[in-house]
Amino acid sequence: MANRKLIKTIPFPVHSKPHMLRVSPDGKEVWVQTADAHTNVVLHADDLSVLSTEQTGKYPVTNAWSPTAKTPLLRSSMPGRSKR
Repeated sequence: MANRKLIKTIPFPVHSKPHMLRVSPDGKEVWVQTADAHTNVVLHADDLSVLSTEQTGKYPVTNAWSPTAKTPLLRSSMPGRSKR
């Protein structure tokens, strides 16, 4: 069984609900979506420092990268709308 060790705790604003994270294809960034703050937080993968915080649409739910790994994609959902 693998050992699991807490490396660092990242402070997010109260009630922001960070809930999804993905590592960039080059392994340099970690992207975290915050549901209630409507943001995408980009962390440096080596030390988990915050590189940027970007406003998104309402309730960002996940992100991915294009097949060429050059274009990031972010999906948001809005309450009351159908999710396809």
